Amino acid sequence: MANAQDIEAMRDWLSKQPHLPEKIDDFLIERFLLSCRGSLERTKTVMDSFFKLRSEAPEFFTNRDPRQEAVQAMLRAIDTVTLPKRTKEGYQIYLHRLEDTDPEKFDFTAYGKAFFMLVDTRFRSETEIPNGDIPVFDMAGFTFKHLTRLMSALGAVRKYMQITQDTNPLRLKNIHVINTNSLITMPIPYWINQFDYFRPLTSIPFNGFQLQFHSTMDTFTEYIPLELLPEEYGGSGGKLADIREAHYKRIEENREWLLQEPWLSDERKRPAGSRKSIHDSSSAVNGSFRSLALD
Repeated sequence: MANAQDIEAMRDWLSKQPHLPEKIDDFLIERFLLSCRGSLERTKTVMDSFFKLRSEAPEFFTNRDPRQEAVQAMLRAIDTVTLPKRTKEGYQIYLHRLEDTDPEKFDFTAYGKAFFMLVDTRFRSETEIPNGDIPVFDMAGFTFKHLTRLMSALGAVRKYMQITQDTNPLRLKNIHVINTNSLITMPIPYWINQFDYFRPLTSIPFNGFQLQFHSTMDTFTEYIPLELLPEEYGGSGGKLADIREAHYKRIEENREWLLQEPWLSDERKRPAGSRKSIHDSSSAVNGSFRSLALD
């Protein structure tokens, strides 16, 4: 848990920032303090950028009605779910996968809006902050057509990457990519070049964790115990349909809050000279990229 004095110090600082939201709960402050390892100055910079970058992405953070057809379509087409069980280290696993593999239904901008609704309501509802996060990307059904649709939305991809990598109050431990295909399992130098390509879009490198590619479940379960995974993956962590439904319910329960469009800065009110560079401090969130590995 974060130090109560640090939370109070952050609350005092926030009260003096006219461009930042008035209603910021302690649970969000605590998340940032933990992800920035207790550094007040880095927490200030990262929180400021968190609200600023969101205000610059209206396609994701305005008109946030989970009942919108485009949002509902993405919730049905793409699973982004937090698994019920955590690892023995207290790490939270969240799974991304295509439920509907039709590339014509892949709309990255609508997906981004749905994704951030899921993330924000998770932050609001989680009573115990995990010791770290492990994203798992299941690439089954992902094709070159999906990739071309992704590349056609580079503006939205850029904002998504900046927000998730630069400012989200998470402590990433590892990223796993499973059910890889020939599009994904290209030589590692190719992937390094792809990260070099995207790095100008978001200059925050990843934290000292590994990006692991798995062509079989055998290598994946060396890192993530099978019992933590949903039944569809041979585990005992519940059925994906039930997990998905719980997420839908959580978003609907938070609909009125989402419609208020919280957690946005008002840049018109920003005091002169207060702007800081996220690139100076947000490495406290995600640090530096260490390695890729292919199984």
